[in-house]
Amino acid sequence: MVHFSNFFRYTVVCGETTIGTGTVTAACVRRDADGVMKAVEIPAELLARLRARLESA
Repeated sequence: MVHFSNFFRYTVVCGETTIGTGTVTAACVRRDADGVMKAVEIPAELLARLRARLESA
């Protein structure tokens, strides 16, 4: 599956109390010689690192 962006949700808790929620959208782009940005596939290694980091938080 090609991922040009990925969406993550998270919840911050203190004990049993939810004290915050949020979302993170990660996208990968490449800039061409004219400075125009275009979406490109998120490298699998980077996507795995993002997921692991958010799951461990």
